[in-house]
Amino acid sequence: MNQEKIGKYISDNRKKKGITQEELAEKLSVSKNAVSKWERGLNLPDVSLMKELCSILNISLYELFNGDSQSLEIKNLIKIFEKKNEKIIAIDNASYKFETGKLYAIMGHSGSGKSTLLNILGTLDKQTSGEYKINDNNIDLLNKEEITYIRKKGIGFIFQNYLLDQNLKSYENVMLPMYVNTDYKDINKKDKAIALLEYVGVDNRKNHYPKELSGGEQQRVAIARALANNPSVIIADEPTGNLDEKNEIIIFGLLKKLTSEGKLVIIVTHSDNILKYADEVLFMKNGKLGVYNEK
Repeated sequence: MNQEKIGKYISDNRKKKGITQEELAEKLSVSKNAVSKWERGLNLPDVSLMKELCSILNISLYELFNGDSQSLEIKNLIKIFEKKNEKIIAIDNASYKFETGKLYAIMGHSGSGKSTLLNILGTLDKQTSGEYKINDNNIDLLNKEEITYIRKKGIGFIFQNYLLDQNLKSYENVMLPMYVNTDYKDINKKDKAIALLEYVGVDNRKNHYPKELSGGEQQRVAIARALANNPSVIIADEPTGNLDEKNEIIIFGLLKKLTSEGKLVIIVTHSDNILKYADEVLFMKNGKLGVYNEK
């Protein structure tokens, strides 16, 4: 996490509001020295103060979290599912830190816990115990509304089965996430969607419905949709599972390209082709997460 940038962001927005450090400190019931340390990048506000700080400065929680760098960190993560009288350990004491600008591949046999881990990283599920932090901020200390906001604007999802709306054209599918983004009130959503389709190489199919597209084309539309709100994190669960090798290489290449633009990309896959693209390869077995040493 870039503490200096976040500190500058706090300082700039405080000044825009015409609030002194003393006044901000008083509103938050902290010392002026604490505010000074935040703004100099020496420390970060406590998570318990984040929501009130954002309200005072009229900024979003995601804007505050989203510095130049992005990190997702799990510590001693455990996920247990209960089925009748049986307890199934899906994730067994996993710890790891994922950082911006890298493509991470998570491999392993079916049932090893890969998708469960992705769901937790994407804030679609919660761990049974352990910690999950986004940019050093403990997600467990945020309420549902705050977590939803981070998921909506900060994380893009790509699925094996594309999950495109069959009744919408390609550009309309890409536009969908934009309608829940309050920052996009005044932009031309169609133009932005077509620009994203051009980015993934299927703008010539912008007026086609999913049933008129090949599997590879559908997945590229799905990637464009995942990018609609310019998220910092892309999470992909078996994105090439239904594709041939030619299209798989195209998709892996696109996802790798995103890391050069500062995004953090995490892919669950069974394909060994990912070894050519991944910066870090992890392996899950019986819920245990470790580094894949054969990369």
